[in-house]
Amino acid sequence: MMSTLYNILLEGTLIGQTALEHADVPMGVVFGKINFRDNTYGFHFFKEYCIKGGILFSEYAEDNFISTYDLPGLQVISSNDLIIKGLSTNIEGMDSDGFNVNIVGIGAADYEVEFPNHVQKHEASFNNTIE
Repeated sequence: MMSTLYNILLEGTLIGQTALEHADVPMGVVFGKINFRDNTYGFHFFKEYCIKGGILFSEYAEDNFISTYDLPGLQVISSNDLIIKGLSTNIEGMDSDGFNVNIVGIGAADYEVEFPNHVQKHEASFNNTIE
């Protein structure tokens, strides 16, 4: 089965893609590994971006790990050119292990339309419980 790929844009520039392969359905969360277009993007790039933009972030500099707070200039766009909107969109990860994009607080109606596979998997998890 082929995964749907979502384009990741920062300030209108395509920086990579993700499959948004992970989810927390009740919380309206999706996240996935970022496949960057090139090696420009990483710990130092995102740290500098946050500092210049006055965006809060957490870091473990010795490990080149960063977790940004909401990045207003970050957009995740579906193959239908739909911007996946939530309360917050951020990036976290480290140079040695890669980075994830996280979208938190997607409305239930939008979530069901865009991520039916995540919803079905979540609902199926209740059908396999022991009573």
